[in-house]
Amino acid sequence: MTWQTPAGDRTLTVWESRLFRSSVDLLIDQITRQNRGAPESRLVHTGVSLFDQLSSVQQIAVLSDVTRHLLCSTVTPAELNATNEATVYAVFRNVMDQIDYEIMGLPTPGPLIDGQRDAAEQGQLASFAWRALVSEAYLERFPPGESELDNQADDLFDDDFGLPPLDCDDEDRWDFVIDALADEILWDRDFELSDLVLDVDPARAAIMKQQLGIDNDYYTDIADDPRDEDFGVLQQSLKTMLRQA
Repeated sequence: MTWQTPAGDRTLTVWESRLFRSSVDLLIDQITRQNRGAPESRLVHTGVSLFDQLSSVQQIAVLSDVTRHLLCSTVTPAELNATNEATVYAVFRNVMDQIDYEIMGLPTPGPLIDGQRDAAEQGQLASFAWRALVSEAYLERFPPGESELDNQADDLFDDDFGLPPLDCDDEDRWDFVIDALADEILWDRDFELSDLVLDVDPARAAIMKQQLGIDNDYYTDIADDPRDEDFGVLQQSLKTMLRQA
C-alpha cells in the first residue's frame, strides 16, 4: 500500500483511479501547452496555490510521483508533505472545473476509458460524462446505506448535499461530493495553511506547527526541480503510466 490516508495505507480503488487518471491526463495537456508557451494557453490555475506556483516541469514531476504512489504498489508510502497533498487536491479541483464546463454547456474532453480519452458520445450522457464518473467513484467509496457522510449530509443540509442526480447543475452539491472524495485520500488540509505558517517568523511558525501537530519539514520539503529539457521525458512517462494502470 502506497499512500497514507486517514483509513490507512492504500492505493486507489477502481473508480477512484479512473477519475484521478482522467483529471491528471487533462492537467498534463494543460501544463504542456503552458510549457510550450502556446499563444492560446493560459497558466494552469487549479486554485491550489502550492501547485499552481510550481514551474511546468515541477508540476509534471510531482504529478508523476504522486500518481505513481496512488496507482501502483511501491515499497514505501509517499511522503506526506504540503506539495504532495496540494497536488492531490489540485487534481480534484480540476475535476470540478470539468463539471463546471459541463454545467455551462462548454466543450470539455471526456474522461479516460480503458486508458484512452473517451470520444464524445451521441446522446444525453455525453453532457454528464464527468458527473457520471464522479458519481461512480462516490458510490464506490460511500455505498448507499453504509455512508455516515450521506446520513450526516441529509440531517445537516436537508438533503441538499450528498450525491446529486447526474443532471444536477448545482455546483455546490458537486463541490461537496468532490471534496468528500479528496478527503478519502488526503490526511488533512494542512497544506492550505502554508501561506499563514510561512509568512510568520520561524519561532512563531514552530509554535503554530507544534500546536497543530504538523511536522517541522511539512512545508519546507519542496518539490524536485528537474531540468527544463527533461520535461518531454517526464511528460511521456506519466502519460504512459496513466494508460497502463
